[in-house]
Amino acid sequence: MPAISSSAKGKTILFGEHAVVYGSPAIAVPIHSIQVKVIIQPSIDSPESIIWTKENNCKKSFKVNELADDNLFWGTIREFQNALNCSLPPFILTIASEIPIAAGLGSSASLSVAMIRVFAEFLGMKLSTDIINQIAYRSEVIQHGTPSGIDNSVIAYEIPIYFEKGKKLEFLQIKKKSHLVLADSGERALTKDVVQFVQESMQKNPTRYQKIFSQIGSIVRSAKNALEKGESELVGSLMTENHQQLQMLGVSSVQLDLLVNRATQSGAYGAKLCGGGQGGFIVAVCNLENQAAIAEKLQEISPHVIKTSIGED
Repeated sequence: MPAISSSAKGKTILFGEHAVVYGSPAIAVPIHSIQVKVIIQPSIDSPESIIWTKENNCKKSFKVNELADDNLFWGTIREFQNALNCSLPPFILTIASEIPIAAGLGSSASLSVAMIRVFAEFLGMKLSTDIINQIAYRSEVIQHGTPSGIDNSVIAYEIPIYFEKGKKLEFLQIKKKSHLVLADSGERALTKDVVQFVQESMQKNPTRYQKIFSQIGSIVRSAKNALEKGESELVGSLMTENHQQLQMLGVSSVQLDLLVNRATQSGAYGAKLCGGGQGGFIVAVCNLENQAAIAEKLQEISPHVIKTSIGED
């Protein structure tokens, strides 16, 4: 049997992180310029399943039967088998990812989606995107405790989404292209830990935090209209407002704020942290003419800068 490969894109949340966990809407988009790729083949010489990962030209191997219950690899395998009432034969899985870990770009959800896709093809199954998304969400629960479901959804469907927990997904029609620059703070924080930090803070002062979540919800609804109309300058202004609310939640950092300020001072329409915060990336919206210049300015203080775009030409 020949090797089978699959992949999944990264993502960024343009608006609404953290508040989305508490019922406010959020907007997320795929990042087509970064991906995780997985290759599977039968394990012919051994009855054990092996996972190989490639990172910074370093290869590591893991025996599946020795993985912990909360391990992302094993969690995805287990949820795939449980959901489809099947058993995977021994395999060798090779994983190569361009998506930084714990950086707010959907590394865990992307890996889960890519693994589910390749497992299905390995067994000759045709899975709908809905089923892939459902299994990936269960894997995200293992990783993050109380995820909103937005990461696995935007990655599984690979189109911009307007998301509200417990409601039907709404796919956004962004008819005018917007250009983005993402920049790495160089700091890392686990989403699960930051979500727990916000939860504990909210329990101490629920009125204050509900007010912030409500304000973020209003920003997201305005941003949806602005994105659909192609009003990039308004989108940028709303991004900066959203960042200010995230600062009030305590999920920004000195370096994230520095990157946001550098982006706007360099000509971006607006910028904000993206993902869990307390580390990871910021995202800025700009026009095509100054995208390269903004990226160059951010590279002076960021170890990793990504240029991408969303919407139609």
